[in-house]
Amino acid sequence: MSESKQRVCLVYGSQFGNVQRTVEEVLAKWQEKLKGKDAPFVLSEQALEGNDAGAALNAESLAQDYDILVIFTSSYAKGDPPEGFGRLLWELYQVRSTGNSTRLAGMQHALLGFGDKVYKSTFQNNPRLTDKMMEENGSRRFHASNHEIDASSDNQEDLVNQWTDSVFEQLMKTPKASDPPVPRVGEPLADKEPAYSDEWDIKPAVSSGSNMLPFILLLLIVLLGLSAFFQKSGDL
Repeated sequence: MSESKQRVCLVYGSQFGNVQRTVEEVLAKWQEKLKGKDAPFVLSEQALEGNDAGAALNAESLAQDYDILVIFTSSYAKGDPPEGFGRLLWELYQVRSTGNSTRLAGMQHALLGFGDKVYKSTFQNNPRLTDKMMEENGSRRFHASNHEIDASSDNQEDLVNQWTDSVFEQLMKTPKASDPPVPRVGEPLADKEPAYSDEWDIKPAVSSGSNMLPFILLLLIVLLGLSAFFQKSGDL
């Protein structure tokens, strides 16, 4: 983590653009608040889409570039990640499957989830799952996450403002990654790894078997040569 000012980035997942617009408004609001202040953190100039954050996690640069992620995301369909966000969750699953639960060690996060209670069985599943997976991979929750924003409610804007104002105040207090995490509230309704997408264009690692191929071909040529030699010798 940075020894001076903490590096903060807003990350979002948005199916129809509503969450993205909210994040852009929050970013502009926070940038205005920071003007003329010697704040203990530096806010990234642009928000990062979830897929880009996932690519950075894959490249092991996410924790090198940022100290704190403030995540805004919704659920789509049956509690799945929205468009542009799935890779982050997918990469979190890949890291967990390796047994390396420290990839995000030293990082901190908080998450604001969006959903629609019409979908009772999958309401806020992706936000809850992302929040859980961030923690399981080593990130500390520095502020209580909120998984209760309902798109059909009349007070959504007020709830977003209350949460983001509270998060900003906490960031001004320089939260420490070494402190105990704020408890997680709300279990995911389904622990489901998102499907891999060819659009991510992740090149698979070359297996050790592929590295042996030139040697195997060379050995085969030598054996065929020896076989031909002995066969010719037997004809003499």
